[in-house]
Amino acid sequence: MQSTIFIGGRAISVWHGKMFALDGDAKGGEKMSKKPDDSTSKDPFEAWRKFLTEEERNINDCLSKVMATPQYAAASQGVLKALLQSQGTFQKMTQRYFETVNLATREDIAAIAERLDAIEDSLSRLEKGSAVAGKSRSASRSTTAKPKRTRNSSINKD
Repeated sequence: MQSTIFIGGRAISVWHGKMFALDGDAKGGEKMSKKPDDSTSKDPFEAWRKFLTEEERNINDCLSKVMATPQYAAASQGVLKALLQSQGTFQKMTQRYFETVNLATREDIAAIAERLDAIEDSLSRLEKGSAVAGKSRSASRSTTAKPKRTRNSSINKD
């Protein structure tokens, strides 16, 4: 990837992110005698990988600098605030819609689930209490003598 720019009447060539002065007078540039040689590698995609790696590094550096600014923090905070406000508005609108069409909301279902749990707890306590009471009654019946049957059921049949 090569591009040539002219600064102050001097030709500057940029090749893979490096500046080369075509006439050798540009500051910070190297005299360009020949283009960098990528033919030493047998892998045809190595230049592409190098380019992507370098560009990824450049983008990361740039974004890190931008994200460190107070303007970015303020903008990010504003976007988050707007998102949360829109989410709250959407929830209120959804709740009103459910009330209008007479459907249960999430809060209604949660309240019903809590009440059902309380009923199940009460029922299990009653079952435990009745089981204990039933055992004590059966124990008292077995110790008490039963009266003899005086009536014969076969006599009263029609």
